[in-house]
Amino acid sequence: MAAPRVFRQQFLLNLGQAFFQLCKASRDGVYDDQFFGDSPTDTGYIRRLRAVVQHANLKFAETMTKRGHRRDIKDTDDTEGEKEKRLRGELPEKISRKEALDRVRLRLTRSRGRELPGIFNPLLVGELFHEQASPWRALATERLQQYWIDVILEEKLQRARKTLDRLMEDCDKHPITYNHYFIENLQGTVQKRREEDVTSG
Repeated sequence: MAAPRVFRQQFLLNLGQAFFQLCKASRDGVYDDQFFGDSPTDTGYIRRLRAVVQHANLKFAETMTKRGHRRDIKDTDDTEGEKEKRLRGELPEKISRKEALDRVRLRLTRSRGRELPGIFNPLLVGELFHEQASPWRALATERLQQYWIDVILEEKLQRARKTLDRLMEDCDKHPITYNHYFIENLQGTVQKRREEDVTSG
């Protein structure tokens, strides 16, 4: 009687290890087992966890690029398709560069603090950033909802929401960058404008 029980235990152990190896391979993107089938098929694709997640992340990055800002600052006319998408709320509100600068000037004059003349209130940058980034929370929540639909994963969804809340708290703080390319480009633009002001004035 002991032999069948040992056989069953060994069988279940081997089955568990094989399942673990397949899950690990799917997570790591190593699809050399026949279980993964052909990638062009829906069955083959859905078993390739890393590919599915990376594809979803690329789609989310595309969504953030297209809809992750409150206002689209552009001076060109929209195509008919863009106009329809804006009406449906699939694209941000469109404003011209002049309108954007007018909005910034208005905020600039209404946010004066103790700074010297010619220097703007540094908190204005954060205010403008928060306004422009206002769609982030809704888009990130929408993304979580798309991929956390299984009841078993509800606890993980709640943890993911808490993580998102912590990230959004950071987003609500004053923005800062250490990207030297951005700083160098900004300094170059300021210098160029000063030179233009000197030569034209």
